[in-house]
Amino acid sequence: MMSSAPLYLWALEIIGLVAIVLVTVRTLRSSAVQVGIDRVVAQRISIVFIVGWMAWTALVVVLAANNALRLDEDTVKPWLGVAILAPIVVLLASSRLPLIQRMLSHSDIAATSVRPHEARFIGIVFLTALALGQLPPAFALPAGIGDIAVGLAASWLVRSPHAAGRTRSMFWLNVFGLIDFLYAFAVGFLGGPGRTQLLHLTPLTQPLSMLPLVLIPTTGVPILFVFHVISLAKLRATAPVAAVPA
Repeated sequence: MMSSAPLYLWALEIIGLVAIVLVTVRTLRSSAVQVGIDRVVAQRISIVFIVGWMAWTALVVVLAANNALRLDEDTVKPWLGVAILAPIVVLLASSRLPLIQRMLSHSDIAATSVRPHEARFIGIVFLTALALGQLPPAFALPAGIGDIAVGLAASWLVRSPHAAGRTRSMFWLNVFGLIDFLYAFAVGFLGGPGRTQLLHLTPLTQPLSMLPLVLIPTTGVPILFVFHVISLAKLRATAPVAAVPA
């Protein structure tokens, strides 16, 4: 049972998730200041984001503790998928609010949106779970190494003196990051027990629907997924279509 996972696995995951939230808040606050939004307003937006994330995380913990999200052999439970998609939809919808659109309107937002991916060192959690024999290599190796690679690339790109002009690098980082997520989603669901199982992996990917691993796809990945979408959208809006992947 992943609920009895080693304390160091819990610690690694919590550190990674908190890092995602903190870097996201820093990114939002920086974007707000750059477009002239009052610092008090920016602070309130940050607080709302943190409180909302904490409330959602608490709900996921309660649901997971009661096995509501767990992939099982004999039942069909769509709730894990809902728990992944719901925050993505909410975050994308929130990005359409006038105040948030203003925050995302400054010229180098495409580069700034890459910053939260520095926290994707959280992929080490999957590699640790693999070493413990709790996840199959077909999931843990690509997902874990892919996350770490995106995190390192994001860190390099953010610290580049000409980050805003590295359109091609940002484009491919976002594309690779999304592919990494989509691969993890597909293998995670298809390699778990139940009627959706098409991949016969050893061990199964069931631990991804249980604590503590379930917190990554439901409370961390949605934030990063939306930043990929925002960054790609801004790249498309600010550069000629033919020049983006060139």
